Amino acid sequence: MNIEPEKINDSPDKARDGMVKDWQVQAGDAAGMAVKAVSAELERTQASIEAGLCDARTRINDARIAAGLQVRHAAGLTQAYVSENPWKAIAVAATVGLAAALLIRRH
Repeated sequence: MNIEPEKINDSPDKARDGMVKDWQVQAGDAAGMAVKAVSAELERTQASIEAGLCDARTRINDARIAAGLQVRHAAGLTQAYVSENPWKAIAVAATVGLAAALLIRRH
């Protein structure tokens, strides 16, 4: 029985290389699956954020429109009151001006 030393040492190296290659393939597959899972979660999160932003923009726009309507309504009521009671409006404006002047003068 003539066993060559090179062949004895060669078998474990081939087995080890095969195991390393198998591990590399499995690691690559696992990494690919992880990337796909993260990508899917990222897409869901991005869609959720975009939906939230769209909803926020809609709410802000609705609030802006409502505030504008309230300001116009208040301006209309003020205009009607001043038209009906001009002397009262002048007296109120003069009183507010005098109070502001006194406050400014003290400082």
